[in-house]
Amino acid sequence: MSYRLVESKYKYNQSIINDSKSILFKYSTIKGRLSVLYSDYPMTVSKAHHNKDIIAIALGSAGSRIASRLSLMKTIIDKFYFISCDKQDLINNSESSLLIPLDYRGKNTPANVRGAAIKFLPKIEEIINRSKIVFIISGLGGSVGSGLATLVSDVIKKNNATCLCIAAMPHSFESNKHFQSAIALRRLNKSADAVIVVDNDDLSNDLVNNPILDTYEIINEKIAFVIGKILGLPQKGELHIDLSKLSRVVLQQGISVLGIGQTHINEAPEEAVSKAVRMIYDTVDPNETENALFFLSGSKGITTGDIECSTKQIRSLLGDQSLNLEYGLSTNSNNSLTAIILASGFNDTKFSKYDPIDTILGKNNRIDDSSECEIELDLDKLSRLD
Repeated sequence: MSYRLVESKYKYNQSIINDSKSILFKYSTIKGRLSVLYSDYPMTVSKAHHNKDIIAIALGSAGSRIASRLSLMKTIIDKFYFISCDKQDLINNSESSLLIPLDYRGKNTPANVRGAAIKFLPKIEEIINRSKIVFIISGLGGSVGSGLATLVSDVIKKNNATCLCIAAMPHSFESNKHFQSAIALRRLNKSADAVIVVDNDDLSNDLVNNPILDTYEIINEKIAFVIGKILGLPQKGELHIDLSKLSRVVLQQGISVLGIGQTHINEAPEEAVSKAVRMIYDTVDPNETENALFFLSGSKGITTGDIECSTKQIRSLLGDQSLNLEYGLSTNSNNSLTAIILASGFNDTKFSKYDPIDTILGKNNRIDDSSECEIELDLDKLSRLD
């Protein structure tokens, strides 16, 4: 094993976990698409029968805020866990949280965060232990989310659970976050079983005149609402999206992208569907769409014709005539009409351009696609790492 010294810091790449020394090194996992979901779970999932089969792990500030809202909804998720480097993210979830303290002597990076998480790996494995499906909820703009998402994903795969990651990407004006978010997304797509991307830019198109903190709150509310509908338990007045439908859409090759459109409750759904499709057009090449999930949330006035027109509209705008389209609906809303489209099968997104080095070198010429991990060690401790 070789080491590289940079000033007083000691850096090395992640590799295998040495159980006796509890030191993190480089994980190497092969991305697999599991079919177990189709047979292990019936059309409806009851929490009474699954104590910790399906869990969600929220990472960082954005992930924690989204998951806190989602935990108040009736979903198939049995248990929520929160991991962050900021104790403020964990105040309302202290019983199921893990704080990873950081050394603030220098600028924090995703590599710093992973280095700080080394000694907490046994605890993370304990959280994941015996779970069949794990949802990661994280923003990829900050160092904590982009640093921990790939690490947690690798631990999930090591424990033979299915990993589905919901990743919120930074705004276009947050250019200082673009590079690390692109790297994190690429590595997540390699390690997780499914990655669902949400573009904060598109979610804030109608909020440009709002105070910035209010905008973030509204975005988190929207994401939590959408996830709650996709992962919701069966309720009266709804055509439920079960886990098998979701798995048929997202457990395929490539990244999945979430589109959301909202209009007035009394309007026809075409406008809401158009807004949701526009989000997908802004992020990927829509012609690459292979599978899609459509959910319409509105009032009891939703008609058969509304669903027929909406599905035809989606088929005409995404993929080709062979598009596999699943759908569900809710008639329990009195405030707005919301169209949710989850499209999958994309090998490339606009976020790939956030990593200019990868764009120049190309996928086949990457120097090192593993996650770097950085820790600080006194020089006199180097002899202990042999």
